[in-house]
Amino acid sequence: MRIEQRRRRISARQRAYLVERFQSSGLTRIAFARRYRVGLSTLGKWLSEARAASPRSSPVIFREVPLAGVAAAPAAAWAIEVVSRDGLTVRCREALSVPDLAALLRGPAC
Repeated sequence: MRIEQRRRRISARQRAYLVERFQSSGLTRIAFARRYRVGLSTLGKWLSEARAASPRSSPVIFREVPLAGVAAAPAAAWAIEVVSRDGLTVRCREALSVPDLAALLRGPAC
């Protein structure tokens, strides 16, 4: 006697949850698909759809920030210097962590 397996229907809300869960899991697609009993191609399709639907990050806008009362240091004294395509420059006397640099570059317009 043959037992038929029915496909389980997964709602849009459940798909969104599983995509979010995958992105924070640290698992490979194969491991995640096995653990949550989702087809590998199905998971790939959901991830592609989620990527296409996510808003694009806004471009980084560089602005010069004048600092009153700070003497200009020679170029060799800068730990980091970032120059935009428009010629705007950000210089820091001390090295910044990647998250701090990202926050500086993506922060509100000066």
